[in-house]
Amino acid sequence: MRGAGLFRGRIFFGQICRTVLLLSAGTGLFAQNAGSGSAGSVPPVPWDFSPSFNVFKPVPLAGPETDPADESITAGKPQWVKDLRRAEIIAFGSFPFTLFFTKTFIDLYRTAAHDWDRRYAPWPFKAAGAVAMEGDQIKMMFTIAVSASLAISVTDYIIVRYKRSRAEE
Repeated sequence: MRGAGLFRGRIFFGQICRTVLLLSAGTGLFAQNAGSGSAGSVPPVPWDFSPSFNVFKPVPLAGPETDPADESITAGKPQWVKDLRRAEIIAFGSFPFTLFFTKTFIDLYRTAAHDWDRRYAPWPFKAAGAVAMEGDQIKMMFTIAVSASLAISVTDYIIVRYKRSRAEE
């Protein structure tokens, strides 16, 4: 079985190398020296892409004749719509983080409540035969995570509203 893990490691390393070569194509990161050949030119290699395939080159999303700020979703809308949109973005954006931390803290609580049994430990420390959360614990975890995301969103709204009122004075 030891060889199987080594084989998987080699496959993973090969995938990383292919990804680096693909992403660096056209950037000149692995370019050959043009003056090193006997004829003074470098023969083309099969994986060498043209500079137009550069994934690091910025792509213009709007032409110079259009202003991206005018095409915004909330352009010309009342302030409360903009505030609601910001709150929505912050709530949905913070949810994965609040869910992760909530699950970790609930697992830590479960571990402490079960006399530090490793079957109840948080994700990276779980032992074989880990005990899964029950249905009520899963509902509690999602409720806490959603509540925390909404609390972060409301806190941001209060801070932005305070800064806006101070700027108007």
